Amino acid sequence: MKTFELLATHVSVAVENDRLYRNGDLQRPESSKTAATVEDLAHALRTPLSSIKGYSNSLLQPDISWAPEVRQEFLETIYRESDKLNQVIDCLLPSMAYAANCRRNGR
Repeated sequence: MKTFELLATHVSVAVENDRLYRNGDLQRPESSKTAATVEDLAHALRTPLSSIKGYSNSLLQPDISWAPEVRQEFLETIYRESDKLNQVIDCLLPSMAYAANCRRNGR
């Protein structure tokens, strides 16, 4: 949950900076904050995606016969990681909607 809170904080800072920039109250810096936000976002999306891809790829190997309990464990991991990915996306949607609204309203 801490990752999502950190991600939400970074996204809200980026959205607020965008609003200030559009109002002319802030010069858009080529700062490490923006880069860090993008890196955090990429990490939050890639981490569960990597697990999903790795476990599903393992299950798809035709030359390996997985024990039923191992197969079940892999499927449960895929399910949990897909939930994490959905949570990240759900956290992003309100911020993205706010940013889009700000752009539409010229803020």
